[in-house]
Amino acid sequence: MQHILFSFFMILLTVLAYLLMTHLYKRYSFSLLIPILTTTTLIIVILLVFHIPYKSYMIGGQWINFLLGPSVAALAYPLYKQRHFLINNLFPILGGVLIGAILEWSLLASWLRYSG
Repeated sequence: MQHILFSFFMILLTVLAYLLMTHLYKRYSFSLLIPILTTTTLIIVILLVFHIPYKSYMIGGQWINFLLGPSVAALAYPLYKQRHFLINNLFPILGGVLIGAILEWSLLASWLRYSG
C-alpha cells in the first residue's frame, strides 16, 4: 500500500509541478521559463532538498514514462499531415539540427577539457 501511495504522490508531484510551471510561463512568457525546463529543474530541486533518490522517484515516474509512449506515437499522425511542409523545409531543418549538434559537441568537448 505504501508503494502505491508513494507512486501516486510522485505522479501528482510531477503533474502539479508541470501545471505550476505552465502557469508561470503563460504569465511571463520568457523563453527560459518553458515548462519542460522549469518543471525538470523544480523536480530535481525537490528531490535534492527532501533527499529522495531518483530511483524512488521513478517508481511513480515509470507510469508517466509508460503513458508517454502512446502519446509520442500519436504525434506521428500530425507530423505525417505536415510532411509536405517538412519536405519543403528539409535543408533548413537539417541545417539547424546539424549546427545544434556541432555546437553541443563543441561545448561538451570544451567543458571536458577544462574540467579535467
